[in-house]
This record gives sequence, C-alpha cells and structure tokens, in this order.
Amino acid sequence: MKNFFDPPVREELLMRLGNLRREAMPSFGDMNAAQMLAHCTQGMAMAASAVPLKGGMPAIYGWLIKASAFNEVPFRQEPPATRPVEPPSEREFAAEMAHMMEMFAFFAPGPAAIRHHRHPFFGRLNAEQWGMHFYKHLDHHLGQFGV
Repeated sequence: MKNFFDPPVREELLMRLGNLRREAMPSFGDMNAAQMLAHCTQGMAMAASAVPLKGGMPAIYGWLIKASAFNEVPFRQEPPATRPVEPPSEREFAAEMAHMMEMFAFFAPGPAAIRHHRHPFFGRLNAEQWGMHFYKHLDHHLGQFGV
C-alpha cells in the first residue's frame, strides 16, 4: 500500500493538490474544497499532537475494522468522520492550502515526525500505519474533487 512517507508518493500527492481548484465541486459529500483541505489537515495534525483527541463510541469499535483501513481497498464514499475532524465551517481556500503545505513540510522528515500514536477511531497506530492513513485519506478526498 502507498505510504505518505515515501517521497515519490508525497510528490504525487503534491501534484494532485496543485491541481485542486477553489471552485472544484465534490462528486460526493457536503464539503467544499477549502473545507476538505481543513479536514485533511486536521487529520494529519492528530499525529503531530496538534489536535486534541477524544475517545468515545467510534474508538470502541474502530479497532475491529482497523485492518481493513490499511489495505489497497479505497475508502467508501462518505465514511463517518471521526469526532476531531468533522467537516469544518466555511474556510478560505488559500489559507487552508497553506496549512496543508505546512503539514507536508512538518512530516517531510519521515516517520520520526510522528509524535502521537493514538488515533481516536483506530486506536494505536505505528508510524507506518499513520503514513498509510495519510495517503489513503488524502487520496480519498482528492478523488472526491476529481484530482
């Protein structure tokens, strides 16, 4: 499975992000492009300890489907978002793209940049799993906007 920490994979994602436009319409879901960027940035920020993590009901059964999240099968359309990364309110596209680029820069050193290993839905993730999750989550949402 592709991993965000693999430099060619990161380059692929950066190229796709470069093709994302403010006015792009999603093929599913309610988020606009700026909201999607904020959502994905918040998802990455969890591993940087920048987002407070809350447990709750998803964490109780998330470990049951954890293995299915780290394979080649794409996420289904409109999976439930975990509590800390619910779709945000209105956002400014350029600012959200800048935040996303900050996350790419933060994690560019590789798996050693992971500071928090607990995901609020899947439970404990190692650095490789975080990298796979970053890729799969970004791939899912970039595909949502046709890039």
